[in-house]
Amino acid sequence: MELMGVLIFGIVGVVFTLAVQTFFLMWGAKIAGIQGRNFGKALVTVVIGGIASFLFSLGLSIVPGFGTVIGLFGGFLVTALIMMVIYKTDFGKALAATVIAWVLGIIVIGGLAALFFFVFGGMALLAA
Repeated sequence: MELMGVLIFGIVGVVFTLAVQTFFLMWGAKIAGIQGRNFGKALVTVVIGGIASFLFSLGLSIVPGFGTVIGLFGGFLVTALIMMVIYKTDFGKALAATVIAWVLGIIVIGGLAALFFFVFGGMALLAA
């Protein structure tokens, strides 16, 4: 039964994260002045860009020293290139929208995760 709860919590977390990243990508596209924004394009960009960025970053992170940092910045570039194709825009606008979406997404998801663990961790301490 505990495994089922963990699976459901994980699935809800992934769906929520995708929705938040999609929202922020749409917002970043608006700030960057990209035309033809919609939820479908943003969702496709988040999913494909996330997978491509992960694979690119993973490949570079095995390089000793600064491979992880290069992988992080390379992930932004890969996602921006994918966004260029999906939104039919230039690289500067796509990169700006990608960075805005990533930064705001990390802030919101990280803040909510910290709040969740603080609240439920505090309740667990009180119950012990």
